[in-house]
Amino acid sequence: MAATVDNSVRVFSGANVTSLTSAAWTLAGSNRVLYSQAASGASSPLAPNAVKHGGSGGSSLTQLGTTVDVGSRGKHSLWRLIAPASGSQTSYVSWASAQDETLLISVSVKDADQTTPNGTVAAATGHATNITVNATTVSGDL
Repeated sequence: MAATVDNSVRVFSGANVTSLTSAAWTLAGSNRVLYSQAASGASSPLAPNAVKHGGSGGSSLTQLGTTVDVGSRGKHSLWRLIAPASGSQTSYVSWASAQDETLLISVSVKDADQTTPNGTVAAATGHATNITVNATTVSGDL
């Protein structure tokens, strides 16, 4: 059986905040994996110091790859939690200092491999129109 997206949530702010908490959302199904993207923009953008499932006191996600600079005023990172608790929870992210623009997008996947649910993260940055990245894919992957 192939992994499928079960549910998702997103929260954005332009209010110079140090954290974001999503609305409650429900994770269901078996063999769950939770992915979250966190991004911030500021005169001194920072990578998150915590990304969690279940609010500020919840389960910590692990960062995949490295934090990507989005120009000189933005940061973006990808996080994962294998086998998150099911049921209704919130997603949470925090930064060490206030960030002007922030976002958190979380996606729950069900029926996913619980040992190696994803391959190596591939990312590209730049300012030209011919930016490329080579991502390794496997048939049946999300």
